[in-house]
Amino acid sequence: MSHATSVLSASSNPYSVARVGDWTEYETSHYIKVREQRFVARARSELVEKNPQHAVLRMTATFPDGKKEELRFAIPLDRPFEDVSAKLAREAGEKVPPNARIERKPTGAGTDKLFIGERVYYTTWTSVEITVTIELQETPTNLKVWVCDDVPLDGVVKVEQDNPAMSMTMVLVDYGRARGKRR
Repeated sequence: MSHATSVLSASSNPYSVARVGDWTEYETSHYIKVREQRFVARARSELVEKNPQHAVLRMTATFPDGKKEELRFAIPLDRPFEDVSAKLAREAGEKVPPNARIERKPTGAGTDKLFIGERVYYTTWTSVEITVTIELQETPTNLKVWVCDDVPLDGVVKVEQDNPAMSMTMVLVDYGRARGKRR
């Protein structure tokens, strides 16, 4: 999971309107700068359970070596999604120490028309600079997220993330609503 989810509106929780069976699939290009290593991974997320208190999201990632990893996240529906995104990042394996200070500074917003595959997405985008400070070391990350109301779950169409150690671009490759129903 990336910081993309924390860019979404602080006053909303898109999973409160998602339905069991809604799904998205992404392709993610990573560049590890210090090793000059590039790789591509795929991830599919599906809402597999929902009640008035929480939604359960199953995410299956497929790595270049063919290895698959499945994670499940219980997303509380009684608060804005942004308020639980750090907890979900920790559950996904991101190492965020309890003493880390995270600052989020908006750097831009707008609308954009994205062409991905044969589809056109009319999106709104938000960019932020996120600075994580652990003890005296600061790590800035620039993040830009494009979202579209037509896309289920969190609406993410594209994410670009860049920091001194790595850069990442995640792009929506397919999606569907409810079981078996495509776009």
